[in-house]
Amino acid sequence: MYEEPRPAALAQLMDHLKSLEEHLKKCLDGETPSSIEADSVMGEGHQRLRELDAAYSKTVVDLKHHIKEGDGA
Repeated sequence: MYEEPRPAALAQLMDHLKSLEEHLKKCLDGETPSSIEADSVMGEGHQRLRELDAAYSKTVVDLKHHIKEGDGA
């Protein structure tokens, strides 16, 4: 829903959000086969959240830069 070209950090943030969404849907659909894997699933979820946080921070910096430069982003 964002026009091209997108700042790289925004594209990365969108990719991470999509990946997290897919992961959460699988968990909600019961695709986690056993409780033994729960720690692995939680670890992966935490990793995705860290990736999202980093991508979000970079996106905010990039967008502020674009606004400051006045390039219409």
